[in-house]
Amino acid sequence: MATEAQKRKSVQEAIDKVLFKINELEAIVGEFNGNNELLHTKLNEYIQALGALEAVKDDMISGGQPVELAVELIKAVDEGTNPDTFTVQLFRDSMALNQASKGKVDAFRLLQQKLAQQMQVAFPDVAADYQQLRHPDAATAATAGASQPAAAAAPP
Repeated sequence: MATEAQKRKSVQEAIDKVLFKINELEAIVGEFNGNNELLHTKLNEYIQALGALEAVKDDMISGGQPVELAVELIKAVDEGTNPDTFTVQLFRDSMALNQASKGKVDAFRLLQQKLAQQMQVAFPDVAADYQQLRHPDAATAATAGASQPAAAAAPP
């Protein structure tokens, strides 16, 4: 069974062969001198190369993982943008969105802390109940630690 790298290499070779055949056809059509036999031969070779490309494509996809491309990437390439430039810009945009989301999370954490502090001042009994519900293990440990004498807490 062919590995993923071997499958990719065979697809790349088939693509290169198709591109070479296109180049040959361009040269023949550009210098066409009425020799239909040569043109027909090269067109048949081009059709065979396309068939070979279709076969290796099917072999690659039959592995269970179809190739997925981002629609935005395809549109950018169609517009003449370098795919590497598109990828770098996408990465930078993702980082900016990540930082904005991180800022929102930090702001909500700060809001929660401020509200907890204000609740502690305004409603101490409710704040204690809230802390016990939120952190039941810490509240019971603090309660148990406060009720034990200091001598019992020291190791022997």
